[in-house]
Amino acid sequence: MRWVILAALLVCAPGLRVLLDSRSEARTTSDAATPTPSAAKDSLADLLAWIPATPLTRSAFAAWSPPADPSRIPDALPGNDRFIERLALSPVPRTLGRSPGWRERFGYGARDVLGWAAAGPSAELTVLVGQFDREAIERALREGGYRQTSHQGQTVFVLHDFATPTPIIEGDSLAAANAIAVLPDRLITSAVPALVEQAIDAGIGRIPSLAEDPIGASLLATLAPINGLMVLDAATHAAACGFETLESEGDEENNRYVAVAYGWLGEGGPRRTLLVNALASDPETSAAMAAYEAAWLTSVVSVGGSPLDAFGRLDAVSRSGRLLIAEIGAGRDDGWVRSGIRFAAPVCAAATIGLSGAPPTASR
Repeated sequence: MRWVILAALLVCAPGLRVLLDSRSEARTTSDAATPTPSAAKDSLADLLAWIPATPLTRSAFAAWSPPADPSRIPDALPGNDRFIERLALSPVPRTLGRSPGWRERFGYGARDVLGWAAAGPSAELTVLVGQFDREAIERALREGGYRQTSHQGQTVFVLHDFATPTPIIEGDSLAAANAIAVLPDRLITSAVPALVEQAIDAGIGRIPSLAEDPIGASLLATLAPINGLMVLDAATHAAACGFETLESEGDEENNRYVAVAYGWLGEGGPRRTLLVNALASDPETSAAMAAYEAAWLTSVVSVGGSPLDAFGRLDAVSRSGRLLIAEIGAGRDDGWVRSGIRFAAPVCAAATIGLSGAPPTASR
């Protein structure tokens, strides 16, 4: 089916760009001082505040954490809940700690993790928050041959300057834990020590983070309350849909992306899955809205050609600034819908807007 490529979208409102008032002050800290890590009031924003906003991390990231006050939403899930695996988010942490012997080697395991954020197409950088025994972790790392260093006053352990790739076992990779920052309330892991240092710089406000970036800020402000989300750039998703796309045009900052978010219809409300296409400008989004909404009324999910009602119920289609949003209720996975719903035909078609490329070469 040939889709008309429409055009453009408004930059996030200034208010959406700053979630953390304290972070703007943190950037004025002298290099000679040891800045104090700042935390956002929203738990997902707090996680994304420790992911630096770079081309690598902006291309793909995911995060999962209960709301700051989970008691107000009784069915919120912690980041270590096995149910999340059914939703098939990507990227996911390679250091969650489910594999045999992980706790003995690193001093923590999956049951200690309450929330996480992973960034990069292959989860090159991960932030874990939870109830960790810092002394046990540091002891295990020293016994495992890690050398202890510090960056901006934060403790960092490094095994090798350059990590050797290792197999993924039950979701875990030893190489992904080559560098580990041990903070009072979180761990930062990566195969690349420099990425861990960048995460610390973002967390203390020295460099921009995904929580302040237009991508993260607009999603967190518009979709709340949510338990988790995944984001990938539009060109990557369009290619996965079967479009031979080249690159984003007229969008130097690469603000076109696709997102799937898991939340509720208000606090205490039923679960809902939100599908988002973010375009580059307000005109682009305004022009696309009519076709996007019409496409959802007769949409079939392109994976296997299954009808939408095999996954859930379309409750609403809307636009908020640069975002085109479809809300799916009554999801077949305990009220939510697996992330493969992003291959719905309207989402795939909207992902091509503003991209140079060819019509679909495959039907999914």
